[in-house]
Amino acid sequence: GLPTSYLAFKASVDSVLKDETQFMGVAAKNHDGYLGRISRTYLSAANGKGNNADFHNVINGYHFIGISASKTEGEHYSEYQREWLKAELSQAAADGKPAFVINHNMIYNKNGAASKKSNNATSNNDALNNALVSCGTDVVYICGHAHRGITKDSVNTEGRVTYVNLPSAGCSNSGAEGIYNAKMNGCVMEVYDDSIVLRFRSFDTNQWIEGYDNIVIPIG
Repeated sequence: GLPTSYLAFKASVDSVLKDETQFMGVAAKNHDGYLGRISRTYLSAANGKGNNADFHNVINGYHFIGISASKTEGEHYSEYQREWLKAELSQAAADGKPAFVINHNMIYNKNGAASKKSNNATSNNDALNNALVSCGTDVVYICGHAHRGITKDSVNTEGRVTYVNLPSAGCSNSGAEGIYNAKMNGCVMEVYDDSIVLRFRSFDTNQWIEGYDNIVIPIG
């Protein structure tokens, strides 16, 4: 990513945010952080603090945790970050509500067919996945990276963890056709006391995506 891209993104977000809307932050992707350093322009646009783009925000009692690719220690995520994630998830479990983990990269063999390619997944798959599985509460793990369209394996639930691979807003490599592979597709998430509902939507045509507009994930 280029500084001009980050600044344009921030301007776009600032133009639509309303007083009651909280901007959570944006987890850095593999192009944003190299050799342990993340662009200061990116941090400003993504609401990061200091040299860290990781975040943990609590909204209406629900925990939203972003973990960013750092490329430190020759890995996507440092040991410090992995321990930090465990600690933040334990807070969500103590509150008895689901946690939402936002990360650019997939977890190997969990986020559908594309995640079976090692270059799409994190380099710390087992450690990150163990943190999700063992935290003691329901977790929705939200990622992207593969530039896939909307497919039958975009959402995969195993036990108390649901793995969501979001479609690419700008381009898609493969895996879907027609509206399911179009630009500007995204997902709206609704959280209720007993369930989480995912609704995939075309933000270009302002239409819900048929067959993917009411994916219900039970809580508990």
